[in-house]
Amino acid sequence: MTTPLPTSVPDDLPIPILMNVFKHHVSSLRSLVSHAVQQGDDSLPQLAETLLVLGENLMDLYIGSLSPQRIADEIIAHVARKQKLSPEPFAAWMEETKGYRVVTFSHLDQSNWVLRLAEEHERYIHVHPGRWSPASLRVRAHSLKTAVMAVTSAKLSGGDPFDVKLVNELRTTYLGLSPIKEVHPEQGLGKIVKALV
Repeated sequence: MTTPLPTSVPDDLPIPILMNVFKHHVSSLRSLVSHAVQQGDDSLPQLAETLLVLGENLMDLYIGSLSPQRIADEIIAHVARKQKLSPEPFAAWMEETKGYRVVTFSHLDQSNWVLRLAEEHERYIHVHPGRWSPASLRVRAHSLKTAVMAVTSAKLSGGDPFDVKLVNELRTTYLGLSPIKEVHPEQGLGKIVKALV
Protein backbone atom coordinates (compact mmCIF):
# COMPACT_ATOMS: atom_id res chain seq x y z
CA MET A 1 0.00 0.00 0.00
CA THR A 2 1.42 3.37 -1.00
CA THR A 3 1.52 6.31 1.36
CA PRO A 4 0.34 9.74 0.22
CA LEU A 5 2.88 11.88 -1.59
CA PRO A 6 3.75 15.33 -0.19
CA THR A 7 1.25 18.12 -0.80
CA SER A 8 1.75 21.24 -2.88
CA VAL A 9 1.32 23.54 0.15
CA PRO A 10 3.39 21.97 2.95
CA ASP A 11 1.90 21.94 6.46
CA ASP A 12 5.18 23.27 7.86
CA LEU A 13 5.09 26.38 5.66
CA PRO A 14 4.69 29.29 8.10
CA ILE A 15 1.25 30.87 8.31
CA PRO A 16 0.07 33.20 6.71
CA ILE A 17 2.09 32.19 3.62
CA LEU A 18 0.45 30.34 0.72
CA MET A 19 2.92 29.02 -1.86
CA ASN A 20 2.33 26.14 -4.24
CA VAL A 21 5.81 24.64 -3.95
CA PHE A 22 5.23 22.16 -6.79
CA LYS A 23 4.62 25.06 -9.18
CA HIS A 24 7.30 27.33 -7.85
CA HIS A 25 10.14 25.53 -6.01
CA VAL A 26 12.52 23.00 -7.57
CA SER A 27 13.78 21.46 -4.31
CA SER A 28 10.19 20.60 -3.37
CA LEU A 29 9.81 18.83 -6.71
CA ARG A 30 13.05 16.94 -6.06
CA SER A 31 11.59 15.85 -2.73
CA LEU A 32 8.39 14.75 -4.48
CA VAL A 33 10.46 12.68 -6.92
CA SER A 34 12.37 11.07 -4.03
CA HIS A 35 9.14 10.12 -2.24
CA ALA A 36 7.72 8.62 -5.43
CA VAL A 37 10.91 6.63 -6.08
CA GLN A 38 10.84 5.22 -2.54
CA GLN A 39 7.34 3.89 -3.23
CA GLY A 40 8.38 2.12 -6.44
CA ASP A 41 6.79 1.75 -9.88
CA ASP A 42 3.27 1.78 -8.44
CA SER A 43 3.75 5.44 -7.50
CA LEU A 44 3.64 6.74 -11.09
CA PRO A 45 -0.18 6.97 -11.35
CA GLN A 46 -0.37 8.72 -7.97
CA LEU A 47 2.44 11.05 -9.00
CA ALA A 48 0.62 11.97 -12.22
CA GLU A 49 -2.50 12.73 -10.19
CA THR A 50 -0.51 14.84 -7.72
CA LEU A 51 0.88 16.86 -10.63
CA LEU A 52 -2.60 17.93 -11.74
CA VAL A 53 -2.20 20.85 -9.31
CA LEU A 54 0.26 22.38 -11.80
CA GLY A 55 -2.58 23.27 -14.14
CA GLU A 56 -1.85 24.13 -17.77
CA ASN A 57 -0.27 27.60 -17.77
CA LEU A 58 3.16 29.17 -17.80
CA MET A 59 4.78 29.65 -14.40
CA ASP A 60 8.07 30.59 -12.80
CA LEU A 61 10.05 27.88 -11.03
CA TYR A 62 12.59 28.95 -8.41
CA ILE A 63 15.81 26.95 -8.80
CA GLY A 64 17.89 28.77 -6.18
CA SER A 65 19.13 27.54 -2.80
CA LEU A 66 16.61 29.18 -0.45
CA SER A 67 14.14 26.76 1.12
CA PRO A 68 10.39 27.45 1.01
CA GLN A 69 10.54 28.03 4.78
CA ARG A 70 13.34 30.60 4.41
CA ILE A 71 11.44 32.39 1.64
CA ALA A 72 8.30 32.45 3.80
CA ASP A 73 10.25 33.76 6.80
CA GLU A 74 11.78 36.55 4.69
CA ILE A 75 8.37 37.54 3.30
CA ILE A 76 6.79 37.53 6.76
CA ALA A 77 9.62 39.71 8.13
CA HIS A 78 9.26 42.14 5.20
CA VAL A 79 5.48 42.44 5.58
CA ALA A 80 5.84 42.83 9.36
CA ARG A 81 8.32 45.69 8.87
CA LYS A 82 5.66 47.39 6.73
CA GLN A 83 3.15 46.80 9.56
CA LYS A 84 0.82 44.90 7.22
CA LEU A 85 0.97 41.44 8.83
CA SER A 86 -2.74 40.90 9.40
CA PRO A 87 -5.45 40.26 6.82
CA GLU A 88 -7.13 43.67 6.62
CA PRO A 89 -4.00 45.85 6.42
CA PHE A 90 -2.43 43.38 3.97
CA ALA A 91 -5.52 43.47 1.72
CA ALA A 92 -5.55 47.28 1.74
CA TRP A 93 -1.81 47.33 0.95
CA MET A 94 -2.39 45.09 -2.07
CA GLU A 95 -5.26 47.29 -3.31
CA GLU A 96 -2.92 50.29 -3.35
CA THR A 97 -0.80 48.68 -6.09
CA LYS A 98 -3.26 46.90 -8.43
CA GLY A 99 -3.40 43.73 -6.33
CA TYR A 100 0.25 42.76 -5.97
CA ARG A 101 3.66 43.82 -4.72
CA VAL A 102 7.15 42.59 -5.59
CA VAL A 103 9.78 41.94 -2.92
CA THR A 104 13.45 41.54 -3.92
CA PHE A 105 15.78 39.56 -1.69
CA SER A 106 18.63 41.97 -2.37
CA HIS A 107 20.56 40.74 0.68
CA LEU A 108 20.33 37.09 -0.45
CA ASP A 109 20.17 35.94 -4.08
CA GLN A 110 18.44 38.89 -5.81
CA SER A 111 15.33 36.75 -6.42
CA ASN A 112 12.00 38.58 -6.81
CA TRP A 113 8.81 37.38 -5.13
CA VAL A 114 5.29 38.49 -5.99
CA LEU A 115 2.84 38.93 -3.11
CA ARG A 116 -0.91 38.78 -3.69
CA LEU A 117 -3.96 38.47 -1.47
CA ALA A 118 -5.05 34.83 -1.31
CA GLU A 119 -8.67 33.80 -0.89
CA GLU A 120 -7.82 31.45 1.96
CA HIS A 121 -8.60 32.77 5.44
CA GLU A 122 -5.51 31.56 7.32
CA ARG A 123 -2.98 31.64 4.48
CA TYR A 124 -3.77 35.04 2.99
CA ILE A 125 -0.33 35.97 1.58
CA HIS A 126 0.02 34.23 -1.79
CA VAL A 127 3.68 34.11 -2.88
CA HIS A 128 5.30 33.10 -6.16
CA PRO A 129 8.52 33.98 -8.00
CA GLY A 130 8.47 37.11 -10.12
CA ARG A 131 8.49 36.69 -13.87
CA TRP A 132 12.05 36.20 -15.11
CA SER A 133 13.34 36.54 -11.56
CA PRO A 134 16.99 35.64 -10.95
CA ALA A 135 17.38 31.98 -9.95
CA SER A 136 14.21 30.94 -11.75
CA LEU A 137 13.04 29.30 -14.96
CA ARG A 138 9.93 30.24 -16.95
CA VAL A 139 8.25 26.87 -17.56
CA ARG A 140 5.15 25.41 -19.17
CA ALA A 141 3.00 23.25 -16.91
CA HIS A 142 2.98 20.31 -19.35
CA SER A 143 6.78 20.42 -19.58
CA LEU A 144 7.12 20.56 -15.80
CA LYS A 145 4.78 17.58 -15.33
CA THR A 146 6.65 15.65 -18.01
CA ALA A 147 10.04 16.42 -16.47
CA VAL A 148 8.96 15.25 -13.00
CA MET A 149 7.53 12.02 -14.43
CA ALA A 150 10.62 11.41 -16.60
CA VAL A 151 13.10 11.95 -13.77
CA THR A 152 11.07 9.73 -11.44
CA SER A 153 10.70 6.95 -13.98
CA ALA A 154 14.39 7.11 -14.92
CA LYS A 155 15.39 6.84 -11.26
CA LEU A 156 13.08 3.87 -10.82
CA SER A 157 14.31 2.01 -13.91
CA GLY A 158 17.87 3.26 -14.29
CA GLY A 159 16.84 4.84 -17.58
CA ASP A 160 17.59 8.21 -19.13
CA PRO A 161 15.14 11.09 -18.46
CA PHE A 162 16.19 12.62 -21.80
CA ASP A 163 15.12 9.48 -23.73
CA VAL A 164 12.30 10.70 -25.97
CA LYS A 165 10.77 7.21 -26.15
CA LEU A 166 10.47 7.08 -22.33
CA VAL A 167 9.22 10.67 -22.20
CA ASN A 168 6.51 10.02 -24.79
CA GLU A 169 5.39 6.83 -23.07
CA LEU A 170 4.94 8.77 -19.83
CA ARG A 171 3.20 11.69 -21.55
CA THR A 172 0.65 9.47 -23.30
CA THR A 173 0.13 6.88 -20.55
CA TYR A 174 -0.01 9.06 -17.45
CA LEU A 175 -0.49 12.67 -18.50
CA GLY A 176 -2.80 12.44 -21.52
CA LEU A 177 -0.39 14.57 -23.56
CA SER A 178 0.77 14.29 -27.17
CA PRO A 179 4.19 12.85 -28.03
CA ILE A 180 7.08 15.21 -28.70
CA LYS A 181 9.90 14.93 -31.24
CA GLU A 182 12.94 15.42 -29.01
CA VAL A 183 14.25 16.43 -25.60
CA HIS A 184 17.03 18.98 -25.98
CA PRO A 185 19.11 19.40 -22.77
CA GLU A 186 19.42 23.17 -23.24
CA GLN A 187 15.81 23.99 -24.09
CA GLY A 188 12.38 23.82 -22.45
CA LEU A 189 11.75 20.35 -21.06
CA GLY A 190 15.46 19.48 -21.06
CA LYS A 191 16.34 22.50 -18.90
CA ILE A 192 13.72 21.46 -16.35
CA VAL A 193 15.03 17.87 -16.30
CA LYS A 194 18.54 19.21 -15.69
CA ALA A 195 17.25 21.32 -12.79
CA LEU A 196 15.54 18.28 -11.22
CA VAL A 197 18.40 15.78 -11.38
